[in-house]
Amino acid sequence: MATTRKLPVLALLAILPIVFPQGAEGVNVLEVAKDNGASMFASMAGQCPWLANLLENSKEPNGFTVFAFNDKAYSESPPAFRKLIANTQTLQWALEYHVALGPTKSQDIKDNLLVTSLYPSPTSGASLPLQFIRTNIYHVYENDAIHRQVVTASGAQIVAADKIASNGIVHIIDKVMFPLPTGADVVEFIRDDGRFSTLYGFLEKANLTQALMTDPSRPLTVFAPNNQAFTNIPKPIMDKLMTNATYLQDVLEYHVAMGAYYAAGLYDNQTLMSLYRKPLLVQRGVGGIYVQDAKVLQADNTVSNGVVHEISAVMIPYK
Repeated sequence: MATTRKLPVLALLAILPIVFPQGAEGVNVLEVAKDNGASMFASMAGQCPWLANLLENSKEPNGFTVFAFNDKAYSESPPAFRKLIANTQTLQWALEYHVALGPTKSQDIKDNLLVTSLYPSPTSGASLPLQFIRTNIYHVYENDAIHRQVVTASGAQIVAADKIASNGIVHIIDKVMFPLPTGADVVEFIRDDGRFSTLYGFLEKANLTQALMTDPSRPLTVFAPNNQAFTNIPKPIMDKLMTNATYLQDVLEYHVAMGAYYAAGLYDNQTLMSLYRKPLLVQRGVGGIYVQDAKVLQADNTVSNGVVHEISAVMIPYK
């Protein structure tokens, strides 16, 4: 059985390819991205005048860290992302979130490191504070030995690291970092997303909203049942949720795990400990990702204090 463990601080020099190419002088981050399989990212950035000028013409050697999604990631990006980037302004938003201020080399990356992104820039028109990119390090163990390690940036796996440019560093990632964060924490995200209005009502009823407003340094993973999931609950269980405060709290805490577990950090037969102190079994295969019997319908909603996954069913720890 494989399980995932997360270690706090780890030097990545032995894990990710560290490349210091000769002749990086004069080659900007967009050119480096293009030369390393992220030509669509570079092309899209070129469509945003302010961003293109910044990334092409900045002479500061440690100016930026670019998390450039490769061309395969672009081809597999969700329809909502394609819709977002159809507009030049929102395209710039999407790309700004893939650019961090200052240098972040692979040896600097640690679990739950928060790196300040360019999103939203003063020219973007978005009235938000600068958003963070969260890095994570996931270990998969088999028979008490490390089987595989995954390093991510807001849920996107870094597949090639430390591509050095004249004005920064490029890491190639295997998916677009999307949806864009809004600065909301777990509770604010659930409150503001219509898919989870029933869940939010129960969180308020159980007086759990404050408990989920953790500091970003103590992130949470929430497996959030959508409204239909609550509609599908058998009447006796729903009646118990409505009338038994202890039972309601137990059920809700069963949907929360400590730590930021993006989809890239979820593996078949993994167990995560819930706030209810009962383990959650993760199953992953061709049919998708399941937690207990609930399917992950939409993963990797980055919030200020963790990540939220939409799931198809309410998980019941006991009847």
